[in-house]
Amino acid sequence: MEITINSLTYKGSIPDAINQSRRKKKLFVIYISG
Repeated sequence: MEITINSLTYKGSIPDAINQSRRKKKLFVIYISG
């Protein structure tokens, strides 16, 4: 099973990412670089 970085990253606001992960019923991990 090959997983690309693009499938693991979400570019957008954090609330949008959380809502999208809930709709898709996927585990959501927040990674903040800075």
